[in-house]
Amino acid sequence: MLLTALPFWPPKRGPFIAAIGTVAKGFGNAVSVSPPAGAQAGDLLLCIVGTENGGITAPSGYSELSNSPQGNGVFATSTRLGVFSKVHSGSESAVTVGLFGSHTIAVIIAIRNANTTINVNTGSNSGSSTSVSCPTATTTVDGCLVLAVVAFSVATTVGSWANANLADFDEILDDNTTDDDDGGFAIAAGYKLIAGATGATTATLGSSSTQGRMTIGIAPA
Repeated sequence: MLLTALPFWPPKRGPFIAAIGTVAKGFGNAVSVSPPAGAQAGDLLLCIVGTENGGITAPSGYSELSNSPQGNGVFATSTRLGVFSKVHSGSESAVTVGLFGSHTIAVIIAIRNANTTINVNTGSNSGSSTSVSCPTATTTVDGCLVLAVVAFSVATTVGSWANANLADFDEILDDNTTDDDDGGFAIAAGYKLIAGATGATTATLGSSSTQGRMTIGIAPA
């Protein structure tokens, strides 16, 4: 479910989310996910994938972030979060992602006015819980856009997002699938106006689940 009207969110302090693609859902490692309409050459594209905790098929042409994947558990109650990036070439098409024998949920986000080298990313995972805590990350320049991402292994939603250190902070995506053994992901975003530690971003799952979590800082171009 797309929660924030686009374009353009957040307010254009520097890098901003220009477009969010349609969430792709399915079973196995051949789920097709498309770049969002409105993405353009030079945008930073992030492909975010949730599956059970196994080897995710990476989208062709994308590079995996250094602290991806983040996973916990085995088989039906497990979770894995993968995040991949590339720079929009001016002509992009759908890519295939997923995990054989698993639910797959994926989306591509376009970020504009961004330094296309990720400033910082951190990750963590947990066993079954309703408490979400995306780890702190230390940005090195002012005005970074910060994404907090959590993947989970049940068809639920996420609420009560909080991070007092981020300006214009809001949830931007919250979706799930009942394919195979269920799963989903949610994303919140805001700005770290002054370089430094973001602090943990917290939230609450509607149902207890294993989790994979990441915090991603994106600097101005």
